[in-house]
Amino acid sequence: MATESEDDRLAKVFELSALIHGKFKTDSDFAKQLNWPRQRVYKIVNGLKDPSLDEGIAIAKCLEVPLEQIAEIFLRYKSPNGD
Repeated sequence: MATESEDDRLAKVFELSALIHGKFKTDSDFAKQLNWPRQRVYKIVNGLKDPSLDEGIAIAKCLEVPLEQIAEIFLRYKSPNGD
């Protein structure tokens, strides 16, 4: 089973952070807008946790981007077979 490389994780972190900071001053402001604990946002933003579908939908709505754009950030390096 392939594991995500550190470069892949950092690419996700950079891409999501750029979207967030294009609209919010801090990750904390983003968390407040979502009504989520800062810890949840921290784990997602820092690549420690992939968002669930519901979380992805909430992120897309909050950032006013298509869900496909958020999904692509997290699924780009995943095999359809789970490898």
